Order: sequence, then C-alpha cells, then structure tokens
Amino acid sequence: MLDGRPRVRRLLRGLSIVVVIWYGVLFVYGFANFPMAPYRPCGAQSYCDKAGRQHPKADFDAFSQWERLFFISVPFGIAAAAVARKLWK
Repeated sequence: MLDGRPRVRRLLRGLSIVVVIWYGVLFVYGFANFPMAPYRPCGAQSYCDKAGRQHPKADFDAFSQWERLFFISVPFGIAAAAVARKLWK
C-alpha cells in the first residue's frame, strides 16, 4: 500500500494530515471548553465538575458528546499519525 506510487503516497499523506489536524482541533476544543471535566451527577438535574461547581444538564450533554467523539477518534488519530510518520521517512 505504501509502495512509493506518487499519487497513492500523496493521497495517504493528505488524508493523514487531515485526520491528525481533526484530532488536534478536537483535543484543543475539549480542553478549552471543558477545563474542569469530567462532570458527574450531584443533584436533581445538576452536574458538578472537579471543582464542585454546578452545571446544567445541557453542559453535561455537550461534554458527553465531545467525550464520545474524542474517544471514537483516538484510533483514527493514532493510525493517521503512524501512516504520516511512515510516509515522511
């Protein structure tokens, strides 16, 4: 697959770069928007962060969606980084 054909190498390199950038942006987004995560239930329709501050259910749902997307993206980010590294050797 990585046999040196210029078109295939260019395509794989481009896709790898896109996936690595996606993963990096996703990581920075989560770090910036949820600095005190993880959230946990601490009352009726209330969720607390690591510092004990309360957040509404909407914040908890947003964090849960980001977390799910982040963990689904982990294998793709690792694979893309490995392919990109192999292509640049």
